Amino acid sequence: MKRITELGQQFREMTVAFDDYKNKYALQQNLVKELEETEAKLAE
Repeated sequence: MKRITELGQQFREMTVAFDDYKNKYALQQNLVKELEETEAKLAE
């Protein structure tokens, strides 16, 4: 039973890390989009 508990804990930690990664990736995508829009405005 202890082993199952440990695996469950590891899975939760991985899930949290993955959610964190997804959030950072989404922020990065937003930043890239804003930079491209700004560059386009400056080029006009």
